[in-house]
Amino acid sequence: MKFPMTRQRLQKYRVDEALSAEIKKGVLEEIQKICKGVEEVVLTTNERKYIYEITLPVKYGECLPSATTYGKVTRVTHNGIVTELLEEIKNKFPDSTIVMDPLGKYILIDWS
Repeated sequence: MKFPMTRQRLQKYRVDEALSAEIKKGVLEEIQKICKGVEEVVLTTNERKYIYEITLPVKYGECLPSATTYGKVTRVTHNGIVTELLEEIKNKFPDSTIVMDPLGKYILIDWS
């Protein structure tokens, strides 16, 4: 917990922590897919870039399940994990050029 804590943050703490854990899990799963894709490109082609297509569940948070609060299931609205995913890609490929297209359909990782 990070202090100071407002009443509102205390009341939503469990839901927020559950959502945070699900976001981390979703990012980890997508990063594993991206790393496998990059490895496949490196091993099987002469290309020096990888294009990751952003799926609708990743873009709109549909990959995040509903949160359970005190035995009740409530749908947590979230704008997806794209921002977190971009940060993690930048950490995994620090000196590569990483660009997301303006329409948010793909992320380009270029190591040329």
